[in-house]
Amino acid sequence: MIAANLLAEYNAIRSSTALVRASHTHVVRLHGRDAQSAAQWLLPSRLYLRDAQARQSLLLDEQGRPLADVLVAADDADYLLLIDGPLDPIPHMRAHLRGDAQIESLSETHQVIEVHGPWAWELLSQVLGEDLLALPYLNFFRIDEGLCVRAGRTGEFGYQVIVSRADAQSVVDRFVARGAEFDLVEVSPHALSLASFENWFFDAHHVAGDVTAVELSLSWRLAHDRDFLGRDAIVARRASRTRAQACVLAAGEVFAGDRVLLAGRDVGCLSRSAFSPTRQRWFATAQLEKRLAFAGIDLATERGVALRTIAPPLVDNQSLYVDPRRHSYKTRHEVAFGVAFAGRESPR
Repeated sequence: MIAANLLAEYNAIRSSTALVRASHTHVVRLHGRDAQSAAQWLLPSRLYLRDAQARQSLLLDEQGRPLADVLVAADDADYLLLIDGPLDPIPHMRAHLRGDAQIESLSETHQVIEVHGPWAWELLSQVLGEDLLALPYLNFFRIDEGLCVRAGRTGEFGYQVIVSRADAQSVVDRFVARGAEFDLVEVSPHALSLASFENWFFDAHHVAGDVTAVELSLSWRLAHDRDFLGRDAIVARRASRTRAQACVLAAGEVFAGDRVLLAGRDVGCLSRSAFSPTRQRWFATAQLEKRLAFAGIDLATERGVALRTIAPPLVDNQSLYVDPRRHSYKTRHEVAFGVAFAGRESPR
């Protein structure tokens, strides 16, 4: 069901430590006299951030469709943006920039190195400093090499380290050298995306069809009481939408594009599917009639594969049972790990 190398990478994310050279992540600094108002127009989320605090946001087009996943952090009067999506975001941002603000791309001079896994915190503290043990989720900390942001997207511990390209290889080498004690594996974006999908994190690389943030269950990232790029389309879609996103477990192999039936009637479509190594089941996102986008409903694909809607996430993450104050990777077998998965039971 899943290639051996991908399974090894996935297992590192779930049980030890994983390293990602995230060259696909764009690093952008928004600065200038009107940086705050420019950020509020380009980014739809609430931006009441204290210095060094981060928040998950989006980059939308005029139709309210997500172009990229954005992590925005307040850096004094500037905003630091980590943008993950299939397209270069700079032309779009500059085309819609307002006021006296500047967009500075740091991607040519800086690189993002990610560390994930239930023991990522321990490896990170040994390589970059013990102060990082106290770094709260969605905050960043200045280190000698640059910045470290705690912003995991797999349900395990996760960090994004932003360093100059001149220093990147040296930092990677240090992680690799110390990582031998933590069974560190360098993983692909594919493995990271699979783990993120199991934990129901938004992935801008897998947006299919004419869907807005509303259909993708991302309304919680929107500041509904102010204007932003794409807001008019969002308001119109919210008033007229008939579909909502749901997570489904499948009794067999399923594919994006499969039609979903209830008692023989077409009620939606699968938009992304994957095989879960932990659940040993196929699962998918589905755009369903709003009344059916709830857990516990039995459906089927047009090919007859049984489906059941569930409440994500699919897995019970090991990091939920790891306490940095008491545990270490050397004594990991003493951690009382919970059940293998979360959510509702799969279809019979």
